Amino acid sequence: MGSKAAELDSEGASDARDIFEFHEPYIGTRGTGSICKDGRKGVPKAEKMIVTVVAALTCCSLSGTIHSVSGTPVSNASVMITRAARRLKTTTAADGRFTLTADPGTYEVDTIAKGYALSEAGPVEVNRDLHLDIALEAADAQNLRPIGSVYVDGRLALSRNAIPGAVIARAEYEANGYSRILDALPAVPSITLPRPDGGNSAAPAVVALRGPDPSETLVALDGQILNDGNTGDLDLSRLPVAAFTSVNLSEGLGPKDLEGSDTIGGAVNLISLQPTVQPHAAYSVNAGSFGKSESWLNASGTRGRLGYAMVLNDQQETGYVNEDDTVCPDSIYSGPPVSTHLGSSVSSRSVLANLVWNFSQGSDVGARIFSLGNVRDVSAPVNALNSAGQLFGPGPAALAQSIRTYDIHGRASLGSGFFRAKSVWSCCRRIVSLWSLL
Repeated sequence: MGSKAAELDSEGASDARDIFEFHEPYIGTRGTGSICKDGRKGVPKAEKMIVTVVAALTCCSLSGTIHSVSGTPVSNASVMITRAARRLKTTTAADGRFTLTADPGTYEVDTIAKGYALSEAGPVEVNRDLHLDIALEAADAQNLRPIGSVYVDGRLALSRNAIPGAVIARAEYEANGYSRILDALPAVPSITLPRPDGGNSAAPAVVALRGPDPSETLVALDGQILNDGNTGDLDLSRLPVAAFTSVNLSEGLGPKDLEGSDTIGGAVNLISLQPTVQPHAAYSVNAGSFGKSESWLNASGTRGRLGYAMVLNDQQETGYVNEDDTVCPDSIYSGPPVSTHLGSSVSSRSVLANLVWNFSQGSDVGARIFSLGNVRDVSAPVNALNSAGQLFGPGPAALAQSIRTYDIHGRASLGSGFFRAKSVWSCCRRIVSLWSLL
């Protein structure tokens, strides 16, 4: 921006008005103006009247759309852009859109909406018209969920009571550097995480709400029950954060809750990654000590009528123990020592595909597939030292976990309501294999 000062010396002026001209070299504007001297005939030379004309330069429109991770527009969200001490603010319309006019420069963009976590983006360089697409994560907040109500012969059979619950959003996992769903659960006071096969990092970990029995806690994916049919629990230790948007916890439901009969302690509902309006993609690779590494890739968006969300995850870990040793079968007296390998390695892979085909407003069909498989060497924890200081036990041992879930659903608009149909199938198993040294 530029300006030019026009100085008028009133000495010797015979007219009560002088005409002056100014130029704005940066914008190219030109104009004339006048100054009245109040009819005075003269003033001392030291007294001058200075007029400064400043032209402001505003060039850019900053617009955008605010929506949830599932693509739903977020209305009445506050959008603030900040540069140094200057702040501009607006709110989104019903369709989640907003528009601001800003000077050229670098801005921080903050978005606040009720029920969602704070979004902080930037720095954003504004030197032309820009359009932003901002996805908000669900807020981490305590909430009460109605259990539901059922009437039989006109009488209330299931009371509509509110129960305590919590939501752990993906934003909290990422803010703390967590890569697995299990990592954030110890912070919930009512949760315990038993490890039925020992406490090493390769061992399974299950969840129990309001008590020690994990079979009384329902674990679900988008409402689809995942509990192991043999043990009644579910190993959560290898579920990756990349495949989910949040974890919903409901405490103390009881056997009459609509969630299911195995919810005396409560329920843990995992919400899978959903298709988004705008395309998004992310890739991460990390590595650490003891051969630990993890990589994941996820992508979501919409192409024409097809909405998609896909995730690939790979976890590898050598573990704390990875050595050849001498083990006595079962005890020191049952046979001669045998040389064998003892380890605590883990190899885990998972994939999620979530597809939705939209026929029209309120009519669509979709399918979701989630698969997780892992193999763990648990020979280190199952072989122990005896009183003589020698290792004894079964020798080699491995644990395998397999989760397969399928969900096909559809809905059709019927006047003021909807017709919904859904079919689900799942298989979750944990198998331990031991090889005797004899």
